[in-house]
Amino acid sequence: MPIVGVGIALVAVDDIPPLDDSNDFFQKHFSADELRDARSHPDPREFLAGRLAAKRAAAKSFGVDDTDLSSWRVRAVSGVPVLEGPPIAGGTVFHLSITHDGGLAMAVVIAETPPTG
Repeated sequence: MPIVGVGIALVAVDDIPPLDDSNDFFQKHFSADELRDARSHPDPREFLAGRLAAKRAAAKSFGVDDTDLSSWRVRAVSGVPVLEGPPIAGGTVFHLSITHDGGLAMAVVIAETPPTG
């Protein structure tokens, strides 16, 4: 599959506000499922920092604006992070890696288009 782009993003855990559903920040960046999953994580802000880094990296890899990331979804499948793009991404496949350390979350995304024909 041809590579469309590569994106990388770094998010400080301290940049994530305390979890509050009424905060516009969370509505703009996360789905209800992601917020629910964060609540069950030992450190919800670290969890969300990783998800936000993944979405920002994905937007960069795909060359789209990252001001509204709520339509991007990050979920775990058998412990492996999986990124689902918005409808505009079509059949693009996103390869994702997320790491956390020292109050930072980083993600790398490689975007590939599906084979044609």
